[in-house]
Amino acid sequence: MNASHILDFYARLKENNNREWFEAHKSEYQRVKTTTECATETILKQLSTFDNSLVTTTVKECIFRIYRDIRFSYDKTPYKTHLGIFMAANGGRKSPFAGYYLHIEPGNSALIPGVYFPEPQVLKALRWSIVDNIEEWNEIVENKDFKKYYLKLFDADKLKKVPLGFPKDFAYSELLKYKHYAFECPLPDSFFEQENWESEVVAIFKKAYPFVRFLNFTIGETLNLNIV
Repeated sequence: MNASHILDFYARLKENNNREWFEAHKSEYQRVKTTTECATETILKQLSTFDNSLVTTTVKECIFRIYRDIRFSYDKTPYKTHLGIFMAANGGRKSPFAGYYLHIEPGNSALIPGVYFPEPQVLKALRWSIVDNIEEWNEIVENKDFKKYYLKLFDADKLKKVPLGFPKDFAYSELLKYKHYAFECPLPDSFFEQENWESEVVAIFKKAYPFVRFLNFTIGETLNLNIV
C-alpha cells in the first residue's frame, strides 16, 4: 500500500500545527490513521515470523499518539509532526525491551532497532554485557548484511567520558558512553511510494534481529522478565 499520503499529511501539518487546521482535515488524518494501523499489523505479522516475542504484541500498543503533551513544554503546538511506531515485546511503545522503531517524517524517516533511554540498572547491565561479550557484539554489528543498512549508533546524550566503574582500558570504550543502544537506518521519502514498503521495512529490520536479541537477553535477565 503506497503511503506517500502519510508524508504529505505530516508535511502540511508541520506548516499548520493548530487545532483549527487539524479539525478541518480530520478526514485526511483518519485515512492516515487507517493506513498506519493496517501497515503496523502487516509489519508485526511479518516480524513475528522470525522474532516470535512479538506474537502477542498488538497494533494499538505500538503506535504513538499524534497528540503532544504540552503541559510542561515551551512548545505549545498540539500535534506531533511525525509518525512513530515501536514494535517490541511486552507492551509495544511502553515496553522495557529492545524492539523495532519506525519513524515516518518528511525528510527525516528512519528505521531504528534497539532500546531508547533504558532505565539506569538496564543501561549499566547492557554496558557490562558489551564488555563481557564484545566478540559477539562485533560479530553482529560488523556483519556485512547489518552494516549495509545500519551505519552508526544513535548518539544523542552520549557521555564525554567512560562511566565510573567501567574499565578505561577497554579497547571499545567508546561504546560504553552511549545512553541508548539503537542503530539508525535513514529512509528517503520515496521509500514510502513503494506498494510493498511494509515488506521492505521487515526485510531491513530482519538484519537487526541478532542485535535486538543480544540486547533483550540482558534486559530480560536484569529485570527478571520473560519475553511473552
